[in-house]
Amino acid sequence: MPTGWARCSRNWCPPHARILGSPPILTRTAGSPVPSFEVVAERFRELVEGGLDAGAVVRELKAVGGDLKSVRLALTGRERGPELRAVIAALPRDELLLRTLG
Repeated sequence: MPTGWARCSRNWCPPHARILGSPPILTRTAGSPVPSFEVVAERFRELVEGGLDAGAVVRELKAVGGDLKSVRLALTGRERGPELRAVIAALPRDELLLRTLG
């Protein structure tokens, strides 16, 4: 289990994470560090420039604990919307890099 993560029970999971019949999920503990947007954006640009497909980019960002909402906000200008993987797949590589430069 990665450092800074803890198994949560159904009683204290965030409301959006509770799905009836689902197994316990992993969530960040209060004291664990969250990478800044600059760090996440830099890693995002490295992955895109490396030619990874959209699904691999999202998986890698999740693995390093990246804030996917900030990436979505940079790419679309909104906090909610279509799957991030779909957004990454739909935009040209140059546009992805430009929008994450900040």
